Amino acid sequence: MTKRTWTRRTVPDDAIRKALRTAGSVSGAARTLGVNRSTLHRWLQADTSLQEPVRERDAAVQRATDAARNMDPKAWARAIEAAYVLTDTECVLLDLACRALELTRDAAAKPSEQLAAMARFQALVKDLDLEAPQHGKTQNRQLYAVK
Repeated sequence: MTKRTWTRRTVPDDAIRKALRTAGSVSGAARTLGVNRSTLHRWLQADTSLQEPVRERDAAVQRATDAARNMDPKAWARAIEAAYVLTDTECVLLDLACRALELTRDAAAKPSEQLAAMARFQALVKDLDLEAPQHGKTQNRQLYAVK
């Protein structure tokens, strides 16, 4: 097998941004683009403007988890539903995340169960597509003011 050499000129910036927005990770975006993960990482380091979709996704996840700290799990789920247009699959993920958040706060649960539930909550929030305004989603700024 011959080694393929990629230059940034062969993959348009818009295609890179789109892959980063739609994929759940940089590795997923690299698979979508058909390049090695390390190649995509080098491109992101070389051109910081390409990192916007990654920063947007990370910021949305951070805002959602910060809001969960200060809110009742059911209120948090209602706030997420009000702030974003969710697909049916994302509604199921949101329900699972709400249940995991409830378990993390259950004083009767074992600490190991609480830690496992928190890890599950974090993974589910990352799986939710909470980016806005891409993908036709709209974000309500009141989500983060509610406590």
